[in-house]
Amino acid sequence: MTATKQTKTTKETNEMLNKEANIVAETSSVANTMNDDVNADNTVLNTLVSLYKLQSIHSQIDKVRTIRGELPLEVTDLEDVCLGLQTRLDKYKEKVFDLNKQVEQNKENIRNSQALVAKYKEQLNNVRNNREFDALSKEIEYEELDMQLCEKRNKEHLVKITEKQTEIVDLETELSNYQKELEIKRLELQAIVAETEKDETHLLQMITDFEPKVEPRMLSAFNR
Repeated sequence: MTATKQTKTTKETNEMLNKEANIVAETSSVANTMNDDVNADNTVLNTLVSLYKLQSIHSQIDKVRTIRGELPLEVTDLEDVCLGLQTRLDKYKEKVFDLNKQVEQNKENIRNSQALVAKYKEQLNNVRNNREFDALSKEIEYEELDMQLCEKRNKEHLVKITEKQTEIVDLETELSNYQKELEIKRLELQAIVAETEKDETHLLQMITDFEPKVEPRMLSAFNR
């Protein structure tokens, strides 16, 4: 009777241990499943956070490049304006130079004509007949007309020179103002380029750091 009871007790103990083992196994399985779910959730969350940060970084890079992209265009436009004004200014100065040369040449012609008129008038005192007198008189008349024409041309040239000089002063003032503005823009561009290059390098490094945290398939889709 004692042996039978002992055998029954041993059997019951083994059954209890087996039940406990099954419970532990089930509990462990449930725990593992929950951990897997948590890990999966964490992976998705981390991916979404990394994608959001990548998008934010790309947006910041776009802003940096937009700022840097506008100033060079402004500088280029101002350079073109200054170049155009300088070209006009050079042409006006060249025109004034040519007019002054013509004025000096006309003055020289007048001096030569005056010398010839004085010579011809002196020769009139020694003429021997009317034909010589008429010939000298015509030469004197011709030189006097030439002097009048040179004087008329010089007056016209001087008026043009005055007009061009006024335009030159106005152009120089306008060019000076644009050159000052251009210098300011160039300095701004230099400062922004120096600053944005540093910022852009830092942002690109951040992208390099975040990209490995994103699943390659999702990263490929994002970069499209």
